Amino acid sequence: MRKLLIACLLLPALFAGCGGGSEASETSPVPPLVSGIFAGDAAVAPSPSPQASGPANVAPLVVDSGPAKNGVNILYTTVTLCAPGSSTQCSTVDHVMVDTGSTGLRILSDAVSSGVNLRGVHNAANHPVFACANFLDGSYAWGPVAQADVKIGGETATGVSVQLVGKSGTENLASACSASGQSLSSVSAMGANGILGVGLKQRDCGVECDPAANNNADNGLYFACSDADCSAVQGTTLSQAQQLQHPVAALAKDNNGLAIVLENVPPAGQASAKGTLVMGVDTQANNKFAGLTTIPTNRSGIITTLVDHGTIGEFAPMKHSFLDTGSNGLFFDSALPVCPGGKVVGFYCPSVSVNASATLGALGGANKHLSFTIGNAETLVKSKHLALPTLGGRLRLNSVFDWGLPLFYGRTVVFGIEGQGSSLGTGPYYAL
Repeated sequence: MRKLLIACLLLPALFAGCGGGSEASETSPVPPLVSGIFAGDAAVAPSPSPQASGPANVAPLVVDSGPAKNGVNILYTTVTLCAPGSSTQCSTVDHVMVDTGSTGLRILSDAVSSGVNLRGVHNAANHPVFACANFLDGSYAWGPVAQADVKIGGETATGVSVQLVGKSGTENLASACSASGQSLSSVSAMGANGILGVGLKQRDCGVECDPAANNNADNGLYFACSDADCSAVQGTTLSQAQQLQHPVAALAKDNNGLAIVLENVPPAGQASAKGTLVMGVDTQANNKFAGLTTIPTNRSGIITTLVDHGTIGEFAPMKHSFLDTGSNGLFFDSALPVCPGGKVVGFYCPSVSVNASATLGALGGANKHLSFTIGNAETLVKSKHLALPTLGGRLRLNSVFDWGLPLFYGRTVVFGIEGQGSSLGTGPYYAL
C-alpha cells in the first residue's frame, strides 16, 4: 500500500511481501491467542448500514469520504461477519474498501462488535496463526487469522478465513511483518473499516504456502506463535483450506467471478459515485455481460499496457500492468509535470487536462483500446469532489501501469477468478 494524497493505494501481490520469518522481540503473553477465540474489540456495535435490496448476488458500492473523512476515489461496500454457523453473533461493517488487487477479507478488529467471537486458525503444530500484508510504501496489515461466515449483498460465504487487523494485544508481535512503516491498524491509517480483496486469485497465497505442496515456512504471508505463551512468532506454512480466501469464490453459487459496475462521472469529478458489485458471471439473468473483450492474465493479474505516443511521451510496453480498484488514481511514469508538493505530491499537474489512449492486452492475445484523461491534481482536490476520474500520478516503476479506480467510472469490468469458467473464458482474466 502506498499513502498518496489523502487516500490509500493498494498494490497487488506483485509488489507485496513481508520478508523472511524473523522473530519478534520478546513480549508478554497474549492470552486470547492461546485460547484461540477472538472477540471483536468494538465497545459498541456499529450502526448497521443500509443493506442490499434486490437480487441476492448484488451488493451496493459507493465512493464517498469514508469513515476517516479523508479519502478520494475509494470504493466501499458493506459486509456482515458472523461466528460460523451463528445467525445471532453477527456484526455488520460498513465502508469496507473494495480492492481487486488483493485476495481475502482483512477487517479492522475494532469494527467488529464485541459480542462476536471468532475461532482462531491454527497451523499443523496447533499454534495460532497471523497474516501479514506488506505494501510498497512500507505500510502493513498485521493480525490473527480467524474463521467467519461472510455475507456480501444477499449471499454468504461460510467458514472462510479472515484477518483481524490491529487485534488488541497482537501489534507487539508485528515486527515479524514489518520493522518500519505505518501500521494499517486504525481507520485513519487504512481509510476504511477493512479491505475486501476480490481480485483474481482464489486464495492469497495458494500452493506456495501449503505444506502439502511447498513446505516453505518463510513465505512472508503467514506466521505462528513459536511457544505456548506466544511471546514471539515465526514463519509458518498453512493449508489452502485455512488461508485467506476470495469471499466470492467461496460462495455456494455465483462463485466464478464478479463485475464492478460504476456510474459515469464527468472529467471534473463529482461529490460521490455509486455502483454495484455483481457476483457470478453468466450464472443468472443479471450477470450476462455481453459485448466485453476478455483479456487473459497470469495468476497475479498482470497484463501489458501500451500507451500511444503523443503529448505524454514515448512509451515501451508496460508488461507489468493490472486493474485495481484499491488504487485511487491512474499510476504510470510519463513526461507529464508532477505537482510541486503539498497533499498532491507525486500526482500529475498538467496546466490543461491531457487526453491519451492506450491498448490493454495479453501478449499475443486479445486487446482492448481505450481513452483516458489526466487532469491537474491540485485543481481536482480543491473542487472537494470525491469521485475523480482524471486523477493520475507517477509510479517510478517504468514497466508498470496501475489502472486504478478512475478506469472503472462509467464501465462494467469483470474479474474472472482463476480456474473458474464462464461464457467469457476461464479465469484468471479481465473483461471490459
